[in-house]
Order: sequence, then structure tokens, then C-alpha cells
Amino acid sequence: MLKFFISFIICTSAISQNIKDQANYLAIYELEHQPDSTNVDSKKKESMRLYIGDHISMFASSGTVIKDSLLANTDRSNKSIAALTKIQSEAPDTDFTYWIFKNSKSGDIKLYDKIVKNTYHYEEVEPLMQWNIEPDTKEIAGYDVQKATTTFRGRDYTAWFTPEIPISNGPYKFSGLPGLIIDIVDVNNEYSFKLKSFKKLNPSRFIEVPSEKSIELSREKLTELWDNYHRDPFSSLEQSGITFGFEAGVKEELMKNHREERKLINNPLELE
Repeated sequence: MLKFFISFIICTSAISQNIKDQANYLAIYELEHQPDSTNVDSKKKESMRLYIGDHISMFASSGTVIKDSLLANTDRSNKSIAALTKIQSEAPDTDFTYWIFKNSKSGDIKLYDKIVKNTYHYEEVEPLMQWNIEPDTKEIAGYDVQKATTTFRGRDYTAWFTPEIPISNGPYKFSGLPGLIIDIVDVNNEYSFKLKSFKKLNPSRFIEVPSEKSIELSREKLTELWDNYHRDPFSSLEQSGITFGFEAGVKEELMKNHREERKLINNPLELE
């Protein structure tokens, strides 16, 4: 309830962007993740998109991409409840609001995310992981694939990549194999990405990297900001100039429910 309420309030502006590259291919993955490490029944599925250009790729949830597109094409003067409700209803719900850009030319990875009114980003340099390519092969989704393993920030992964698509890329921050990653899962089966479709885009689509208005910080600092926001989202909203007119007891009840919900979200992809 609180998640939808807050999402509705801050759903008034898309991330400002600059055109940097053109996507020639689109890979759609199904992400299955387990938000609660103590409950296997908490698993959820979500559609994720990887747009691949000559030098830059962009990875984000389908819900985030669709919402951003709807906002970008919405009349800025029309901020009515009806207009924003329409956007909320047309965009798939998502637990992942980040955008990840990989630059094969410079070798950097940038993750952008928005908290209330501010856009933040941090930069990392590839390679983020070391792969062990193994001799095992099989077929997945019509592709001949080969096995590879790696450890990344507290999780051990098994991946299957295909040389049939000679693109050294994959979902999330995963890359560095001699072919597109078709399937990757951690050994506890708490996070997995499975390719559902791959196609050449015609016409191609612009890959747009957020503008210089984004605030640069470290990965650890962005995690801290998100932790503070989830601990007390109303304080973050009020500090941004958003005021509320709750009846007595309503805010307290919302916060109580929010804290209970957050206890069940304790299993991030990056554990370290």
C-alpha cells in the first residue's frame, strides 16, 4: 500500500537524458528473485530488458522502461491525478528502479537510480568478476550454450552463454564471456536471469544515458541513502518539499505496515 502511495507521489518526472548510442538488439530476460532469504515461497518474477548498442548497453526492468517512456511523452502541464493514475496502471509494477549502462569502449559500468526528486549514480570499472569457462555444453532456448562459473559480491553463479550471439554482455552487471549470457543463476537459486527473447531492432532505438544533473557518489553511499529512505520514507519526502495532510494516526499506521513489509525484503542481489 505504502509502496504504491509513494510511487504515485514521485511519479511526476522522468530521468533527464542525453542520447549516447543506438541499440541494435534487445534481449528480454525473466528475473526470478527471492526477496525474503528465509522464505522460498516469497519468490517473484519480473521482466527485464537489455538494449545493446555498438558501444553502450542499457539494462533496466520493463516496468521502469515503460514508466519512463510514458512520463517522457506526457504533457508536463498535465499533472492531474487522472493522468498520473493512468501511467501507474499502464506501467508494470517493478521492484527494480535502477538503470545500468555498460560502455565497452571505456570499460566502465554506471548505475543510475532515483530517490524522490534526485537522480544518483555510481561508476565501476570492468571486469567486476572473473569467469571460469568449463567444457560442459547443452542447448537452451534453441541456442548451443557453454557453462561458466563466477563469484560476484557474496554469491556463486553458474552461467550459460552462447557463441552463436558473439556479444560479450548479459543481464545486470554480468559480462565478459565470449557470447551473450542466456541463463545465469546463483547456487542458492535466489536470483536467476533467463533469456526469453532476443531480436534485432528495426528501427534501432536510442540508448539514453542520464544527464550531468545526476549526483555521483559511491555504491556504498547509494545503498546507505536507500536504507535511510526505506527506514523513513516520509522524512525523505518531506525534506524534498512534499507535504502531507494525514488525519491523526494514518501516518503512523502506514509506517507500521511499511516496517513490517521491509522485514520481508532482506535479500539483495549484491550481498557484499
